[in-house]
Amino acid sequence: MRSLDEMRPKIVELTDAKLDLAEQVQSAQRALKERDTIIEKLEASVDEYQSKEADSVKKWKEALASKEREAGSVHTDFAELQNNYNQLQEELDTALASIKTLEAQRTTQHQEASRRVLEIDRLNEAAQAQLEELSNVRDELDARRSAQVRFAPAVTNCLKLSCVYRTKSKESWSVYRTS
Repeated sequence: MRSLDEMRPKIVELTDAKLDLAEQVQSAQRALKERDTIIEKLEASVDEYQSKEADSVKKWKEALASKEREAGSVHTDFAELQNNYNQLQEELDTALASIKTLEAQRTTQHQEASRRVLEIDRLNEAAQAQLEELSNVRDELDARRSAQVRFAPAVTNCLKLSCVYRTKSKESWSVYRTS
């Protein structure tokens, strides 16, 4: 029995060690479970963050594509506006050139009209002078005719000898002989 007595402390010691080891195993298993739980949570968080990142990247790419389309559209619109501006500028330049040409023509026509008005005034004055001269000549002719009727025999004799002509000057008379 001696051996049993000797073994008893060893058995108690081994039992204590076994209990310690069982506790350590349980503690290790709990730690492993906690670790697995933490890993699962971390993996879920990583998956969630990766999903969010994928969504963010997708949204960013969509936004970038949209902005690129808008930029392309803006560039196209700008090019179209620039083209329209250039066309309008050409039309404006053409219109301004036409206006300058029309102004020059108007000035020329105004000068021509002024010249013609002066010419018409000059011709009216000349016509008036000629009318006055014609009136004077008619009066003189009427006077001569009435004098001729009264003095017809004397004038007939006078005409046989000479002709009376009136020159342009109203004061002077010239007598020419006819043969």
